[in-house]
Amino acid sequence: YQRRVTWVLNRVTQIMQRDLDVFEYIATLSEASINVLYQDPATCQAIFRALSPIAQQYVLRFLCLDKPIQMKIFDHWIKTDLSSKSAHKAALQKMQALRVLVEEQIGGHSLVKLNSAYQKQLRHVLAFGPLKPRKELPIDNNAPTVEFVNAYARSTWESVLHFMAQSTAPGVREPSDSVINLLIQARLIQHDEERMFKMTPSGFQFLLRPTNFQVWKLMLEYVDTAPSRNMEPTEVLTFVFHLSFLSAGTGYAADGLTGTQRTLLGDLRNLGLVWQKTPQSTRFYPTKLATDLSAGSNLHEAAEGFLIVESNFKVYAYTDSELKIALLSSFVKLEYRLPNLVVGTLTRESVRQALINGITANQINEFLLKHAHEQVRKSKSVPAVPENILEQLILWEGERNRVQADVGYLYEEFHSQDAFDKTAQYAKDTNVLVWAQPERRLLFIRAEGHESIRTFVRRITTGS
Repeated sequence: YQRRVTWVLNRVTQIMQRDLDVFEYIATLSEASINVLYQDPATCQAIFRALSPIAQQYVLRFLCLDKPIQMKIFDHWIKTDLSSKSAHKAALQKMQALRVLVEEQIGGHSLVKLNSAYQKQLRHVLAFGPLKPRKELPIDNNAPTVEFVNAYARSTWESVLHFMAQSTAPGVREPSDSVINLLIQARLIQHDEERMFKMTPSGFQFLLRPTNFQVWKLMLEYVDTAPSRNMEPTEVLTFVFHLSFLSAGTGYAADGLTGTQRTLLGDLRNLGLVWQKTPQSTRFYPTKLATDLSAGSNLHEAAEGFLIVESNFKVYAYTDSELKIALLSSFVKLEYRLPNLVVGTLTRESVRQALINGITANQINEFLLKHAHEQVRKSKSVPAVPENILEQLILWEGERNRVQADVGYLYEEFHSQDAFDKTAQYAKDTNVLVWAQPERRLLFIRAEGHESIRTFVRRITTGS
């Protein structure tokens, strides 16, 4: 129990502080947690895929070395030109961050070697081939086709995105309660004053990202909150890596799964990562959403271009996608709609409403650029977003940023710098910190956070 509580306290807010990919996330884990992950061959394979080509070469060279080598010998494995040294340094930093490469001091010399657990598993994979984490079952004449399974994945995942964007597309079902709770925990949606769901600025940014990133974002949030479900985070992450090395649309046995894995399988089904005929089925079928996860940054997804923005603030959207139209309506005043065309205008009021909802001018500009029509992208003389549009977006945003008032409480006279630092970090993590001045140990906290901060200060002061 204590270990799980420690995991939550140390990890619960790190994912939201910046957008981490799964391998950057792994680098933030403790040494003990990483070593547990490296007991699994699928995880080791995924880590190897994520390394740069030069880092992969280093791993293969170290793989058959049973003793560490001196760092100065390792540094001579590259050319002496600047670009080679830069690539070597970057590879070394990533390998050390992931604890693939371990450095130790012996006899006054700096020595390096592969992580022993990682080395053992990768050796086994290279010697005997990739290990299949689940046995394939006999052919089922009633088994779904690959196309059916992937269509299920696409519709299920799009239902999540539609829910976030509050799209009213016909035939789109609402996600399960577990998925909605995950979106809330990831701070992608929140309740408004009328207890209705609305998308957060982070949610809008989330919808701009590739599907692979979106899936990992939710999976990492699931891993972070696993202890609250009485699940081991490392077991959850390991099982996800296992799924990524299976074949999409192929049936695998669900018997023999642990309690954590069975619970996880149900939640993955609600996200579209696996398909089952019924929750009690003895077979499960990974979808393309799951098998693409180990591709990581090597998987590139081209954004569909459908927008034309004119200097008179007119926006033409050549699409019939309800999701895209819903996103566009969050900052564009829609005027009329044809079968394959939506026309709207960027107005001061429509943009102002988007800014009130937390969407920034930069996010609007990024959306317009990312989805610029193919014909617009081909033009070298005309920018995808006219300069006057971008300047006006910035000016409209500036109107709201002139003066901002916050009601709250001023905290001062902390008994130590350590107490101040801990309180400031806690206030920042819980999103109630308005202003801080470390030199004078002053904190200004939003009114809604006063009780929780006061309790936290009392706890660290009394040591209870």
